Amino acid sequence: MDHVDLMNEKGQKYQFKLIIGADGSNSWVRSQSAIEFKNKTFNQTALVFNIKSAKAHQGCAYQKFMQDGILALLPIQTHEYSVVFSLNDNMLDEYKKLDDATFLMKLKKDLGEMFGDIDLLSKRQYFPLTMKINESLISDRVILIGDAAHQVHPLAGQGLNLGLRDVIELDELLSSHQKYHHDLGLKQFLKKYNRNRKTDILSLSYLTNQLSHIFSSQSRIVDLVLNLGLNKINQNHLIKKILIEKAAH
Repeated sequence: MDHVDLMNEKGQKYQFKLIIGADGSNSWVRSQSAIEFKNKTFNQTALVFNIKSAKAHQGCAYQKFMQDGILALLPIQTHEYSVVFSLNDNMLDEYKKLDDATFLMKLKKDLGEMFGDIDLLSKRQYFPLTMKINESLISDRVILIGDAAHQVHPLAGQGLNLGLRDVIELDELLSSHQKYHHDLGLKQFLKKYNRNRKTDILSLSYLTNQLSHIFSSQSRIVDLVLNLGLNKINQNHLIKKILIEKAAH
């Protein structure tokens, strides 16, 4: 097999040496390539919305671990955040019943005074949280990257970084491979990408899965230990710096 055929909606046919599937968690490329994946549910739903805060975020992201789930605030504009609330499913109906004013009041109470006054900038959207691990990242002349290749729990904020590492690895392999071969879809190239990325993806998937179990625990003892540990980390600038550098790479 020296190429892949694709046909568009108009019936026009094209041939490619290599197809890169970067089309998200419900990847059409993956499904057409018959790449199987394991799907695990977290019994949580991502409640997603944007807010505006009175205080500027200074480029910092925040996470807050609460009884109802994990609240993550990701900076966008100077006073704006994209918020992902990993909400436990047993609380989902209760949150859906809240009107915007009541929801905003509850959010202000949960966040405290750290962000100053806040306002909702968007509608609330809900997405079920799942983990998807592909059996392989490759097929005949096909490579998967980003959410098409993997989907992890958002609590560690590492999904984007994982996808960027896919891109970096693919770029490096393409650059080196082009020096010696014109055909970028050769099996030896595909297998090298698959081998180089698998360990990183599996280890991070395992880590986020375990963290999800820990932080969703209803045990008061676990909750006490977590709060104590996180507070100690927050007070230690050296440990925080090391963890940030590790997460960024």
